Amino acid sequence: MVKKSKKKEVPEGFKRCSKCGDVKPVGEFRVKNKKTGLLRASCRECEKEYDRERSQKPERKEYMREYRQKPERKEYTREYNQKPERKERERERSQKPERKEHVREYNQKPERKESNQKYNQKPERKEYMRERNRDKVDSLTDGYVAYTLGIKLSEKQELEECLKLHDAPITIDGLISLKRKQLQETRRERDGERFEKNTTRKHDDAVGCGEDEGSKDPDRYGKNA
Repeated sequence: MVKKSKKKEVPEGFKRCSKCGDVKPVGEFRVKNKKTGLLRASCRECEKEYDRERSQKPERKEYMREYRQKPERKEYTREYNQKPERKERERERSQKPERKEHVREYNQKPERKESNQKYNQKPERKEYMRERNRDKVDSLTDGYVAYTLGIKLSEKQELEECLKLHDAPITIDGLISLKRKQLQETRRERDGERFEKNTTRKHDDAVGCGEDEGSKDPDRYGKNA
């Protein structure tokens, strides 16, 4: 008769995962019931693996696609993303080096590039980007002015430190201010030239119309004209 091997006792502050069988700290397990403090049977890593496999199933993808298209879900997502704490959390997350590296690698994938190219060719997307760029140019925001200088506002702090290190007599804000003045002057000159062209065109059209009307005047050009 074969004796069953007894499981080793789990020390206090640890728990055995029901999937992988490893003994891990209780911090590696999600809470199942907040009131009682009951933990889930499987660890976080096993649950992540299960969710990853489940999300790749065709029926699950179809279900989630339909779920996200529901009006109430869209409205909830829109309101949730507008919360200040949500924006702040996303801003901090996007600044992490590992997150930046992940996004950079993800955007380099051929299927991602193809998807972006198709999306940017949609008429509504083109119209949106046209209006967005027009607003940026008209308002001369710091982001647009910095873009014309080849500067990313996300790297502003590093550039400021570099300028201080080399004892530069100007700051990034100073550069943006000077460039904004230059763009404003260029715009005034451009708008002035455009106004003069429009005025000249209207004058020529008026003169042309006058000649056409005059050509029909029998007293001026003769009855047989």
